Amino acid sequence: MHKISNISNMDRVIKQRSAAACMKEGFSFLGKHIRNIIYSTWMYIVAVAIFMTIYFITFEKTITTPITAEKALGILITLYLAYLLYNVCVLFFTGRLFHLFREFRDTQKVPRLKPFQQFKTTCGMGLRSLVFYIWVMILSAPGLQLFSTLWSWIPQPHSQFGFWALAIAAMAIAIVAFISLIPLVHTFYKYVLDGGSFLKMIGKSYGRAARHKGLIIATNMLTVILLSIIMGIVMLPFIIITLASTQSAIGVLLGDEAGVPSHFNALLYITYFVTFVVIITCTIMAYATLLYLYGSIEAQEDEREKYINQTETKES
Repeated sequence: MHKISNISNMDRVIKQRSAAACMKEGFSFLGKHIRNIIYSTWMYIVAVAIFMTIYFITFEKTITTPITAEKALGILITLYLAYLLYNVCVLFFTGRLFHLFREFRDTQKVPRLKPFQQFKTTCGMGLRSLVFYIWVMILSAPGLQLFSTLWSWIPQPHSQFGFWALAIAAMAIAIVAFISLIPLVHTFYKYVLDGGSFLKMIGKSYGRAARHKGLIIATNMLTVILLSIIMGIVMLPFIIITLASTQSAIGVLLGDEAGVPSHFNALLYITYFVTFVVIITCTIMAYATLLYLYGSIEAQEDEREKYINQTETKES
């Protein structure tokens, strides 16, 4: 049950909004509460950025530097370990962020939490996001397997008709899968925020969200466009220094001297780390936008159910 009876402000989460309004509120949410958000999530953001930095720099070095057989195993372990720890930290970050979202939804205030304050709740919400992803993979596995099988058959038919038949069938499955996954945006927020049994809630939540596929698509498209513009600007130092590192490594392989200063590796690590910190912080806006999308769907569906109940009462 949403605690919205005492919340009358225009900024409340559970309220009908358009796609543009959801995006506007998401951007405004980050701006208004940035201090408490950063204070409550900085440890998780830093942890994610550290392992992203280790992973990407290790990967960049493997494709630009000759690797001996003795070093190959160590590098492979580093890559897999960094990727694993990155995903674990993402779960913690997601749990902490949704903890803040739930508090804001219910009280219209973003709490100011120390790194390990209410850590159990953070872990619980992070684990719910993991459970959600596992269930989605299980439920979508048959469709993915069918698509993969049809796609692998496309180069093999002996006639042009067979080629186009397989290609159209594969694309039809992909389109159906995409449309089917759209309502899960709302289901994800509903499940992580409120918990409960996934199998018991997915039917109702999915059905409520399925009536708003247009709103979900429009909100996500606007959010992706805005984030792409922001990310393009933020990523410029990252791209420039990566290109410089790659060109220097290629030059060394060709027998030239390194064209970068001795402190370049330190600069590379710092640039990667700072870039990832900014990117992760910017994604909070996307999460917040989808929070208001979830709230808009909830408000519209609550009104719809209220209207149906009133109509049935009058008829009886």
